[in-house]
Amino acid sequence: MNSSFDAADSTLATDRFIKRSVARIVFAYVAFSAVWIALSDQALIAIFSDPKHIALASTIKGYLFIALTATLLAALLHRQLRALSNETSKSRALMLLASDGVHILDAKGRVLQANEVFCRQLGYAREDVLQMNVAQWDAQWTADELQETIKQLSDTSKISLFETRHRRRDGQMIDVEISATGIEIDAQILLYCSSRDITARKQKDDALRESENRFRLMFERTADALLLLDPAVALFTECNQAAADMLRLENVKSRLPIHPADLSPALQPDGRSSSEKAQEMIATAMRNGSHRFEWVHRSPQRDDFPVEVLLTPIKIGERQVIITTWRDITERKLADDKIQFLAYHDVLTELPNRLLAQDRFHQAVAYADRSQAKVALLYLDLDNFKTINDSLGHLIGDELLKEVAKRLQECVRDTDTISRQGGDEFLILLSALPDSEAIAPILVKLMSRMLDPIVIDSHELTTSASIGITLYPDDGGDFDLLLKKTDMAMYRAKEGGRNGYRFFDEQMNVDAVEQLRMRNGLRKALAQDEFILHYQPQLDLASGALIGAEALIRWQHPELGTIPPGRFIAIAEDCGLIVPIGEWVLREACHEAVRWQRAGLKDLVVAVNLSAVQFKRGDIEQSVIIALEASGLDPALLELELTESILIHDTEKILGTVKRLKQMGVKLSID
Repeated sequence: MNSSFDAADSTLATDRFIKRSVARIVFAYVAFSAVWIALSDQALIAIFSDPKHIALASTIKGYLFIALTATLLAALLHRQLRALSNETSKSRALMLLASDGVHILDAKGRVLQANEVFCRQLGYAREDVLQMNVAQWDAQWTADELQETIKQLSDTSKISLFETRHRRRDGQMIDVEISATGIEIDAQILLYCSSRDITARKQKDDALRESENRFRLMFERTADALLLLDPAVALFTECNQAAADMLRLENVKSRLPIHPADLSPALQPDGRSSSEKAQEMIATAMRNGSHRFEWVHRSPQRDDFPVEVLLTPIKIGERQVIITTWRDITERKLADDKIQFLAYHDVLTELPNRLLAQDRFHQAVAYADRSQAKVALLYLDLDNFKTINDSLGHLIGDELLKEVAKRLQECVRDTDTISRQGGDEFLILLSALPDSEAIAPILVKLMSRMLDPIVIDSHELTTSASIGITLYPDDGGDFDLLLKKTDMAMYRAKEGGRNGYRFFDEQMNVDAVEQLRMRNGLRKALAQDEFILHYQPQLDLASGALIGAEALIRWQHPELGTIPPGRFIAIAEDCGLIVPIGEWVLREACHEAVRWQRAGLKDLVVAVNLSAVQFKRGDIEQSVIIALEASGLDPALLELELTESILIHDTEKILGTVKRLKQMGVKLSID
């Protein structure tokens, strides 16, 4: 409002100039008159001696004085009027050209002068404004209050600054800032006012205030923990209730401002100091516009807890702050840890799984190479676990496995690893062994502990274990290869009667290769008719007469020659091919018996051995019916030889099958 008050100053200067001009004219007139009188009288006396002449000269002197003073006064007035005109023009120009609205009021609030800016503020023409009273546009005061206010503001020694509201011609209300001071013109105190439209500024301030209020409301009521951080000093200056609750600090707000490091452990999980890392995170957020990271906080009322932090720089008014959002990720971290744990551990026993066992093996091998030590792998399989699991249920079976895992851990060192491979199989990794003999004490302890009874839900259970053993580097250096060899040794221990252990030797590998070759060749042999039957005669001991023959299978291998049943029947039972092979033997033996009859060998009985697996997995009754019908053999000439093992398991079902076979007329015997 400088230009407005320049105009006011100019008006005051004009008033003072008029007063000074009058004083100058009076002074000039008095001075000239005094000098004229003094000098002119002395000159007359000196020049004239005749009184008549002196009287005439005095009359002329009077006329001359009048002419000279009139000329002098005219010159002075002209000069002062020109100066006054300049001052008045300057005052009017400053008022009319001011950037703010300028108006001059008398003591009753009537407008004496106004510039175009003020008229535009009100929306009136200038000639209309000059006929108005301030009460017509100022909505703040009544007429009486207005006159009292004008009286108070009309102090020429000071400038008053205040805000009010003006009513425009169209009815719209605008906010204005008024600067007012009193000026004296013609002995009258007037009110000089400069007004500035601040409606836009007020609206902006109101919007900013409303925005701040909304922010405050959101800040306090949001469920997330929020804190305001001053980036200049790296201090938390405010926090909402959610943040206070998360920290579990009483009167936490009274402790503000506070540095993030004062709410954290000395070191973060990455090993860096909390103070140093906080400064870096703040700098990153200011540089990138936001920054998300994980942090560990500490509170006296709770253990260290992890949070996900989001730093978002914003401006609140003219103040630069960072909104710090905390989200407690304790549950998520626990879930992540659980997922990580399950990725490398067995769910049931919580023992390391194969992946972790393999990693531990590589670590043990690295140490063994440095210290010239050995590493042992023990593959342990529970004996008769399937029987317990099937008879008592999986819940009992699971509890048994957990108890076994616990006992195994009791038998080894803390530096050793026990891993569950699946089912009832466990892998034990013994590291840093000086030699192979160091395994013996551990094996004795394991075998003994496995034999101790286990009580689960009032069931007293006993079990044993078959263990296969390999050594690094003696048996190889590859984990998968050693595991395969350990598995071979374990199965050899089972074949040896169970409840024992076997160290791997190369013959096992040779046997395993041959077994795999047999397994792969059996299906092909069945399809290409590589099996043949040999018949062993059966004689009557009393008379020596031929009464029958027992069918014995042989495998005519194209490369290995004739293979006896002892080498491939167990393999066929293991892979399930014994069922179709047994059906082939049954059909072929029946057809052969019919051919004997046609050759004149009457009433010869053909005997066929049945496998226990064939009895369990196959439909033996249907197989017998098909073979008899296809060959036309009399059922009385077919004898089925059963092993004792067939009759031991699932007795009721087996006896039912045997009874139905006898009803067909088939002979049965126990081998």
